[in-house]
Amino acid sequence: MPSSYTEETVELAALESPGVLGMARFAQAHALEAAGAREAAVRAFEQLETDLNAQGITDAAQEVGLEADRVAGRADRAAERMAWFQQHEMLNLASVAGRYFPGLQRLSVKADPLESGAGSCG
Repeated sequence: MPSSYTEETVELAALESPGVLGMARFAQAHALEAAGAREAAVRAFEQLETDLNAQGITDAAQEVGLEADRVAGRADRAAERMAWFQQHEMLNLASVAGRYFPGLQRLSVKADPLESGAGSCG
């Protein structure tokens, strides 16, 4: 039997579909953070990331992991995710990483191949 409204919501979502359950767990982790339980929120985000990776849902796992990085203040890990998002043309999430960690924005600017001479013929 669920001990809280949040747990009941997650259990009800599980009856619908795995995608809904993932979204409910994502919301639950945000609720933990909002309630001031930052360590519990990080653990919840990290567990969801692990589960998504195990299911082969890498893009969602990276997005959830970025939230764990934000709460935990892990700019180095967020930089790795930003590069992954850019490589996979998920530019909105790369931008989100840059907003979470403003120091990463200057790292995300890619050189124009024409300006660097890579695209020249001579």
